[in-house]
Amino acid sequence: MSIYNMNSLKSICIVFLIMVQGCRVLAQEQSTPLPQKLNLEQCIEIALEQNADARNAEINTSLTKIDHSEAKANLLPSISGGASHSFNYGRNINPVTNVYENFTTSAGGYSLGASLLLFNGLNNLRAIRRQAFAYKAAQFTEQSVKDNLTMDVILAYLQVMNSQDVLKQNEQRLNVTLKQLDRTKVLLDEGNTKPDEYYDLQGQAEGEKADILTTKNTLVSNKVNLFRLLNMPYDENATFEEINVQAYNENENIDDKQLYELASNSLGTIKAGTYSRQSALYNYKAAKSLYFPSFSLEGGQNSNYLVQDNNTIGGQLRNNIGRYIGFSMRIPITGTIFTRQNVSRAKLALKSAEIDLENAKNGLHQATIEVLNNLKTAKERYINIKQQSDAYRESFRIAQLRFELGDINSVEFLQQKNKLDNANISLVIAGYEWILRQRIADYYAGKR
Repeated sequence: MSIYNMNSLKSICIVFLIMVQGCRVLAQEQSTPLPQKLNLEQCIEIALEQNADARNAEINTSLTKIDHSEAKANLLPSISGGASHSFNYGRNINPVTNVYENFTTSAGGYSLGASLLLFNGLNNLRAIRRQAFAYKAAQFTEQSVKDNLTMDVILAYLQVMNSQDVLKQNEQRLNVTLKQLDRTKVLLDEGNTKPDEYYDLQGQAEGEKADILTTKNTLVSNKVNLFRLLNMPYDENATFEEINVQAYNENENIDDKQLYELASNSLGTIKAGTYSRQSALYNYKAAKSLYFPSFSLEGGQNSNYLVQDNNTIGGQLRNNIGRYIGFSMRIPITGTIFTRQNVSRAKLALKSAEIDLENAKNGLHQATIEVLNNLKTAKERYINIKQQSDAYRESFRIAQLRFELGDINSVEFLQQKNKLDNANISLVIAGYEWILRQRIADYYAGKR
């Protein structure tokens, strides 16, 4: 079998193995379907594994780690080797005797050399420090991306919960209205009520049906948004575990300065900015180091041979060995123009990194003030609406009894009913708003 056919067969086998492995991976992915009922923790875990932004952040961190390793590898000596073999015709220099001869023969040789950089203005060392800080910055940037993704998933999950509960409230509203509508229809058929009482309730029921359709559409949109964050295909049959509104006061006694300190130590934003600034600083130092000359230590050996009847190649290689060692110096002259430009760019990049860090600190401090203020407002609003809902519930109970006894008309009854219904829906929204604000405060305080 020819070498070409063997290579072709090898390529086919490799492609076949790759396809088989790909099918196995696909089968494994398909064999682990998304659970039909998800809780918040599962959604966060899936998002951190599947979301494109999180995965790209991980890739960027890995690339930065490679850059760091490459910067350290630049300290190693440069070693290279070579071998040659040529066929000579006519008058040529004999590589062994170094005399012109008219002959036809073949000759060859090998070479092995090494070069060690001794000094270049500490450029390599500063490049290592630059990449080390860049790697740290990438790690905390990845953390920041995942932290933000976690909050986005929590918000999307709570929006789904909110839509589900609002849908339940609207369905309960409709059930109460339909019961009163059926009762009024019986009274209308018996001549014991006015037609406008019946049509008022019928109009109310149709409006509540339209509200249910709107809420269902909102629920689907919120679910689609959650699946988008999970980077998973939308599953209309998937359900989500409910979250109870639980009051806790862990973060209510923290002031904005304390929360800022906690957030600075736990969030990746400030740390990423700090390490980015350090990376820019060493990039500036590395750029300035190229003004200095560089010194290198070089050495190596080589040998050659001539194919002859009376001399073996191995013997010639051993006898013709030549070695060398020396120092070299490189002084930048015209290159300083480009070095000066690179230094200017690095200096501007350093200033930009300092501005970004200062902006991140100011933004975080402002955010902590808003977090605590929103948490306090959400709690007070929930308590107020809860008291309002309890009051309207009792008022509606009385109105329902009076409506059934004929003491009030349908307009008065529907007014009390709408007050209670709106208060219940507002209570649902306020409850999830309070949960969200609690979660955000925990996020800033480092409690994830």
